[in-house]
Formats: sequence, structure tokens, C-alpha cells
Amino acid sequence: MNHIKTNKILIISAVSAFVLFASGCSEKMTHHEAMKEAVGQATNKTDHEQLAAMYDEEATRLLKKAQRHEKLALEYERTDNSKAIFGGDAARHCRKIAKKLREAAAENSALAKLHRQQAEKLDQ
Repeated sequence: MNHIKTNKILIISAVSAFVLFASGCSEKMTHHEAMKEAVGQATNKTDHEQLAAMYDEEATRLLKKAQRHEKLALEYERTDNSKAIFGGDAARHCRKIAKKLREAAAENSALAKLHRQQAEKLDQ
């Protein structure tokens, strides 16, 4: 079950990582299509290095987003608005989101590492 959950996070992260690339394409294609195309066409060192860079960028973006949620949790606690929202669970809710974002960032970092390793193999 945990493996399935990890795979879902991995897939969602992979798709999310490609948003910047997809928005820069001259053709209008969905984010999913663009990511699928890039992964499917990765055959050489440069392709895998580019994919690694995209996953690294997404990991960084997700970590920044997690930090914003942690700060929001602190703000809920500081202002005591957490009691008025979600029956007192607003800060917990923000921390839960931050945790999931950090996990997704770790998955993106792991994929970046795999693509760097593949690039090294192709360089030999």
C-alpha cells in the first residue's frame, strides 16, 4: 500500500516538474503530454541531464512551498485563528501539507539522481 502511495506521489511529482518546460513549448500540449514526451525521448546524456535539472527545480519549488505552509502554520498558532478554522486544526493541516510537499520534493530529488546516473552510464 505504501509503495502504491509512493508511486502516485512520484508520478504526480514527475508531471508537476515538467510545468515549466511544457509552458515554454511552441506547441500547446498538456503538461502530462510534455512530460511523457520528454521522458519517452530521453536517449542520451544531455536528455537525462535536462530531466535531472527539471526534477531538481521541482524539488526546490516544492521545498519553498513547504516552507510557506510551515510559516502559515505558525501564523495560525500565533493569531489563534486555528480555533476558528477547521475546528482548531488549521495549523496541523498546514503542517500536514508541508510534510507531503517535502516528501514529494524528496521523490523529485531521487528521480533527478536516477537521471544523473543514467547520464553517466551513457557518457561511458
